[in-house]
Amino acid sequence: CDDGDLCTLDYCEAGVGCQAVLHVCDDGDGCTTDFCDGDTGFCSAVPACDDGDPCTVDSCDAETFACSSETHPGVCPASVEVEDFTTMDPVMTTSGSAALGADLTMAGAGGSGAAWWRTKQPIASGFETAFTFVMPLIEGNPGDSQLVFAVQNVGLDVTADTLAAGSVRVVFDSAIGAGGTAQIILMSGENVVQTADAPVPLSGGAAHEVVIGYDGALLSLSLGDSTVFDGVALDVTGAVDADGRAIVGFAAPAG
Repeated sequence: CDDGDLCTLDYCEAGVGCQAVLHVCDDGDGCTTDFCDGDTGFCSAVPACDDGDPCTVDSCDAETFACSSETHPGVCPASVEVEDFTTMDPVMTTSGSAALGADLTMAGAGGSGAAWWRTKQPIASGFETAFTFVMPLIEGNPGDSQLVFAVQNVGLDVTADTLAAGSVRVVFDSAIGAGGTAQIILMSGENVVQTADAPVPLSGGAAHEVVIGYDGALLSLSLGDSTVFDGVALDVTGAVDADGRAIVGFAAPAG
């Protein structure tokens, strides 16, 4: 009698025929899940406590066998909330004209500013972020206004003018200078991945709420109640380090 299953004990019972009994695997440890390896027929054990979240450290109580988990600060930093660019220290730093205050740029100042989280964030396996921005429409300044959300592996001293290679960016372009339709542009390095018309004008002083989600392969973006990008294929390899982490923040050209 042989049923071809290495995890069963096969035998012949007189008057009945072939029978098979599952190989019971039990190492006596309540903190492990025991099973029979179908390829080898040997018992194996894996930790019983695993919530599947790479950002937590899971443990099992040896007496009660109860599972618990704690955030792993070395792998996944706690969520960071910043009200504006005047209250960001010590979690963020500025470059260019962003040092002037709550704005990334000053109207007519001819500068390009940026604000970056000082600590690299885990990006390659996925992330979600939400923010609100305002583009004032300044009288006498016909130039386009842009805001750039960027994931980059270049450095903390770059601005919108020097941010290209080694980055993935979402550009919010008001297009007021050209008199055209405001656009939202997804870019990887020098390449445009996808462009969409903004569902509402971006300049004029209104507050716009943005939610961006990335699952490690596809990026989605909503502006207010409107979906702008819905599962756009995106490779962030060039914008992250060997550990899949990157500098995250905002940049804007003069205007």
